[in-house]
Amino acid sequence: MTTICANLQAVRARIAAAAQRAGRRREDIALLAVSKTVAAERIDEAVAAGQRAFGENYAQEGIGKIAALAALDLEWHFIGPLQSNKTRPVAEH
Repeated sequence: MTTICANLQAVRARIAAAAQRAGRRREDIALLAVSKTVAAERIDEAVAAGQRAFGENYAQEGIGKIAALAALDLEWHFIGPLQSNKTRPVAEH
């Protein structure tokens, strides 16, 4: 088991426990993995462990990863501040 896989399992277990304490369903809580500064190969490991939603806050880097992992069914989010000159490429991807 990779470190990423083990970490995701631990985080999911904590989310499930917190949901139970709060009287919520685990399925109603989404985990967004922040993948900034992480290579596409490492994201692929997270995908293999069941993660599908990722957040990026560097436009150029995120667009490259989206292109590299386009064959996978992933959900991408841009997080953090966005410069006005980068809104178009982010919206297109």
